[in-house]
Amino acid sequence: MSLTRRLLLIVAIVLPVILVAIFSYLRIRENTTEQIHKDRSFIASLSARILKEKLDRLTNLGISFTTRPLLRKHVDENKWEEAIELIRQIPEDFQFIDRVFISDTLGNLMKDIPEHPELYGKSFAWSPWYLGVKENWKPYISSVYKRIAEPQIVVSAVAVPIKNLKGKVRGILVLQVQVQKLLEWKSDFGQDRSAFIYVVDQKGNIAANPQHTVDSVVSYAEVPAVQKALRGEKGVEILYNPIAGEERLSAYEQVPEHGWAVIVQQPVTKFFTSNGTLPYLFVFYGLALLLAFGLAWFLIKEINSRLKRDEEKIAFSEKSYEHLFGNMLNGFAHCEVIFKDGKAVDYIYRTVNQEFESLTGMKNAEGKKISELIPGLIDLDPEHFARVGRVALTGKHEKFEMNVEPLDRWFSISLYSPEKGFFVGLFDNITDQKKVQQKLIASEKRFRALVENAHDIILLNNKEGRVIYASPALEKLTGFSLEEMRSVAIDRVMDADQLKKSWEMLNQSLKNPGVPIPRLDRLFHKNGSVVWIEGTMINLLDDENVQAIVSNCHDITERRESEKKLKESETNLKNIFQNISEGITLIDKTGIIKSLNDKAVEDAVLFTSRKMTVGDNVFEFVDPARLDAFRKLIEKINLGESVEYDHSYHVQSGTLRWVSVSLNPVKDDGEVVGTAITTRDITERKITEDKLANSEKYYRSLIENISDAIVVNDENSKLLYQSPSVTKILGYTEEERKGQLVKNYVHPDHSEEFDQLYRDLKKRPREPMAFQYRFRHKNGMYIWLEGVVTNLLDDPNVKAIISNYRDITERKEAEAKLAANERRFQRMIESSNDAIILTDKNMVGFYRSPSVIKITGRSPDEMSTVGVGQIHPEDTHTIAAVLKQSLREPGQSIPAKLRIIHKLGHVIWVEGTMTNMLHDESINALVLNYHDITEQKNAELEILKLNSELEERVKLRTTQLEAANNELEGFTYSVSHDLRSPLRIIDGFSQILIEDYSSKLDEEGQKTLKVIMSNAKRMGSLIDDLLDFSRLGRYHIRLSDVDMKQLVSEALHELKDGGIPLPSRIIIGSLEIAKGDSTLLKQVWTNLISNAVKYSSKNPDPVIEIGCKNEEGKTVYYVKDNGAGFDMKYYHKLFGVFQRLHHQQEFTGTGVGLALSHRILLRHNGSIWAEAKLGEGATFYFTLPDNPEILTKI
Repeated sequence: MSLTRRLLLIVAIVLPVILVAIFSYLRIRENTTEQIHKDRSFIASLSARILKEKLDRLTNLGISFTTRPLLRKHVDENKWEEAIELIRQIPEDFQFIDRVFISDTLGNLMKDIPEHPELYGKSFAWSPWYLGVKENWKPYISSVYKRIAEPQIVVSAVAVPIKNLKGKVRGILVLQVQVQKLLEWKSDFGQDRSAFIYVVDQKGNIAANPQHTVDSVVSYAEVPAVQKALRGEKGVEILYNPIAGEERLSAYEQVPEHGWAVIVQQPVTKFFTSNGTLPYLFVFYGLALLLAFGLAWFLIKEINSRLKRDEEKIAFSEKSYEHLFGNMLNGFAHCEVIFKDGKAVDYIYRTVNQEFESLTGMKNAEGKKISELIPGLIDLDPEHFARVGRVALTGKHEKFEMNVEPLDRWFSISLYSPEKGFFVGLFDNITDQKKVQQKLIASEKRFRALVENAHDIILLNNKEGRVIYASPALEKLTGFSLEEMRSVAIDRVMDADQLKKSWEMLNQSLKNPGVPIPRLDRLFHKNGSVVWIEGTMINLLDDENVQAIVSNCHDITERRESEKKLKESETNLKNIFQNISEGITLIDKTGIIKSLNDKAVEDAVLFTSRKMTVGDNVFEFVDPARLDAFRKLIEKINLGESVEYDHSYHVQSGTLRWVSVSLNPVKDDGEVVGTAITTRDITERKITEDKLANSEKYYRSLIENISDAIVVNDENSKLLYQSPSVTKILGYTEEERKGQLVKNYVHPDHSEEFDQLYRDLKKRPREPMAFQYRFRHKNGMYIWLEGVVTNLLDDPNVKAIISNYRDITERKEAEAKLAANERRFQRMIESSNDAIILTDKNMVGFYRSPSVIKITGRSPDEMSTVGVGQIHPEDTHTIAAVLKQSLREPGQSIPAKLRIIHKLGHVIWVEGTMTNMLHDESINALVLNYHDITEQKNAELEILKLNSELEERVKLRTTQLEAANNELEGFTYSVSHDLRSPLRIIDGFSQILIEDYSSKLDEEGQKTLKVIMSNAKRMGSLIDDLLDFSRLGRYHIRLSDVDMKQLVSEALHELKDGGIPLPSRIIIGSLEIAKGDSTLLKQVWTNLISNAVKYSSKNPDPVIEIGCKNEEGKTVYYVKDNGAGFDMKYYHKLFGVFQRLHHQQEFTGTGVGLALSHRILLRHNGSIWAEAKLGEGATFYFTLPDNPEILTKI
């Protein structure tokens, strides 16, 4: 072998090894750098969040002390000694607070703990804490400074103004904090201390730095990383540190709302301190082949060593995190989410701190699933799992409150995701706070229930007379809801005279605050009837707990109606004689008619067909067959007796009629002068009596078989009778309960109620009274019964107490469950992070959930009439438009985003909906639901900025990519074209050898020439397909309606004309017309059908099916065969250029057809996919959009 060849061989072996080593080194360096960037950014972000929470907690602590009424009172009275005693325990209870003192409003120190009497009265008006709090008299966290009290250390201070009960500032509470103690969670991140954290205040002064002892105020305001952080920027980059005189990798982030900043730095020179060994690997570049393999082994070993060292650095960083998290005041948990079908179903605790275990009581939680620690939590609170899934996938921060029932604890939880699939949770135990809230809610419910269930009407009016509240009794009495009464015309509710009287009562009440004013109102019911109410009106506008004119009224409509009827009855009695339903005839002793009413005339006509008048003889109208008997009756009457009898007649129509006849003597001064004959048609009564007699058995059978129980008791509640249903309900037979007192079966808890019921029964006979008691079953258990009991002791036909009842045990249990569900729903609303507000149509709020205070900082008393708080001036039109639309579209949720002014003065973005539920009687309010999206809005602004930068980069990359694609297409075409000529020469000369020199070649030579010719032809086909694939990128698509069935027919003819044998069974189904380029789509059909023919050719009974179907509103075309199929694990290769899933010897082809089809469909904004099973065939699907947006080039 020549020297040149040896050198080439050495280069061929050594060069790949060297290239691989260089590439691996660069890749490792890039990955390590990227990981370190992420770590430093994460540490800076987490440190800023923790520092913010510590500063917030410190501020809230100061506020909690300055709002104590006694402290405010002492300070207002200049009782400094008494005031300092109230807060003496602060340094002992909070170790990070070093010193507490109180100053007056001029900054003069009055008292402190620990005591420094030499400083009393000394002015600290120069101090940063005084300058900051004086600016707007709000809580202020000062920059760091060196205090003058011993020991003289660097501190920061929280200054909180102390206001008297009238809101005037009378003093300042100052909490001095040792910065090192407040920031004791900070730690360095490398054994060589090359990576470390330091914190600066809002002026750029060092608050903590592990490289230096902070015993004096040092300014880092000139450090670029500090300048960027204080401007609110966030990032990781290499910046020059003028103080250290070197470049450093710096991660920086501002502490939200406080202006402090956290910087994580590491010298650039110490990133890869051991990298100097790597260049020596290239010294052996020219060694022999054997040395090259040794060099390769050395490179691999060196790379593994570097990976190990990098892993050790990362492991040490993780230990540093553990030290950081272990000292947090919040519970901390780092979790990995387990997803199933895209939903979070469980999560694993990867890291937790001691505070987390202390708060939750879950010991040794690391490495365990939440389902192991709290079984069934996903069923109790599925929304919790949806929430952690959202955070882990989207990375968006969420904060909420959660009740963990198995632990009987409430937590305030803040979630965010450091990386996809994971989330970090910060926990606070708020169980005590929630219990207090629940007690307040229960108290409010009891009061509301009393008002809502009162029979009397309770009205609250403002000083203009507008009704601002009405109890439900108003709607029960008048039919009008409060909203309807406000909206309808006044003449629908009362007439003009009553309106005038109402205004007079209102004016009288306004002139006499606190004095009850009698009121009597005549109102119109919704159905048009008149309703009378009577009561009192009292002016309580000056009562801060009421601030309204209160009316308490009751219904007197029945009483008024009774008075009216009494007057009318006097008039009606005058007409009774003529209008009575009975016939009355007065005769003298001889039978001559002296007087009769209209009914007597009608009866005479009915029974005799003759009209009876005054002066006629009554005996002429009597049936001759009964005349003698009637005369004898009259004789008895003349003797002073009275007679009553029932008599039947067949009237002229032949119908049988019954008449009740009453004969009574008419006396004058004690002497009988005639007879009063009273006749009453009792035909209906007789018919009814017959029916009653016949139906008595029916009703008895009905009573015996109904499911409700019927019980008859005597006046002492002893059982006289019970229906069979009693045995079914209570288990006792009638014989077992005969003579027993009902009270013996009543639950002890209802004993007094039962006694009262029977006392009321005896006082109010015939009045049905409802009851719900528990009664003892024969099996010893108590069941709920509901029924009605009526005292019919005075009814001669009954003479008993009748009870009717049914078993409502299941209903009671269901009601208990419903009540529990309602309480749970109430707790969910109160614990929701979203604010919920109920207002009237004028946006006057009457309910606000606790989250309103959290979001706006304003208590209900501080809120304006606008439901969501103080609207930003630029967004008042937004809320007005939403209100207008909501009133116009009841029941529809109207979305909105707007800004509100927080109590502390800063702007908050909120997003939510307004829903008009005024039409729903159970709600009768506008429902506002919103949440704080300030962080989201800030993130959107940041995203817009990033998107702008990204668009510029995309434009640049697109230009570069188009240039590269043009060069690639030109290169592909040139190479393909230039390869044709050599191939034609090879094929031509091989053909000459076969034809002219075959006799001089042995069999092996001829075989070799044929292989050369075959492969030359195959390569020609490859070049042709490559040219087709390349031309597609430059092809201009012409859209039109395409008859897919026609294209399939043409493709089959072309295949047949091309000499491809088609199977006998080709099934063509219906094919929808599509929109696209007919030439390209024909190529797709040709490629898919030819593939189906080719790969099913070895099946003895090949079948090809072509058609389309509709899936989810899209037309899906397909070609199906029962051929060789393929293994789906190689699916990713299916549409690649020159990718084939079968050997050339098995099935010929170039591997371009499917890639070409794929590219054609992409040009149409369509898609193509396949399903197959090895040995059973394959199905290829593709879709086209209805209105394709053609891609210019793919």
